[in-house]
Amino acid sequence: MPPKTVSFKTAIKDILSLGSDKGISRDGVTLINDMMNDFLSEQVQAFKNIMKVTGRSTIQSADVLKELARFDDGMMHEKITAIVKKFRKSQGGKEGSPISQSERAGLIFPAGKIRTLVKNEAGLKYRVAQDVGVAMAAAMEYLCKELLQGAFMRAQEVKRSRVAYEHIYHVLEGKKKDGTYRVDPHGIRVQSWFRLAFKGSYVKHPKRTALTKEQKDANKAAYKKRKAEGKGKKSSHK
Repeated sequence: MPPKTVSFKTAIKDILSLGSDKGISRDGVTLINDMMNDFLSEQVQAFKNIMKVTGRSTIQSADVLKELARFDDGMMHEKITAIVKKFRKSQGGKEGSPISQSERAGLIFPAGKIRTLVKNEAGLKYRVAQDVGVAMAAAMEYLCKELLQGAFMRAQEVKRSRVAYEHIYHVLEGKKKDGTYRVDPHGIRVQSWFRLAFKGSYVKHPKRTALTKEQKDANKAAYKKRKAEGKGKKSSHK
């Protein structure tokens, strides 16, 4: 049975609102949300494989960092390590005013919820350390920020008022306006680690391009026709 899709849409919108005044389309939010769910499922499967090889029964934050090293862009490991350390040093809230794991770590993505998802998907056979949720939430938040930053820049390039599905896909492709590939400060093609991180989603969600004016007009005409037909059916029933 496939894992249930969980909504991170509020966190995704909050991250975008921090860095820009642009909105994001419903399709765009859904795409990133699905990608985050796929990413989480793929990582849990990788953790289970690590447990089988090592013979351990507890998934730790070190396992998260080890697995993320496959597509680390050079900065992810450093940032996640700092967030996990901050979480470990922080204290819980005073009596009567509990503080969430995300607040203790300074994250937007729900660390406690993500740890629960990892536990449920890993199964009863494995235990999950408390800071695993924080490490995974930090990784997901980092990837989400990088995606949205690139998509926001693309939306500005094409003079759009909000981030859309095709802008996010443009970042996954790793191409700039002139057709050359984006590279990070270390000279690595962005496409390489984004596509490794989201390999399942990249295959599952087909590439879409922006609709032309003629296609948009045709869609609007078809919608108006369906709406008119629907009203006609209601009046005939009366």
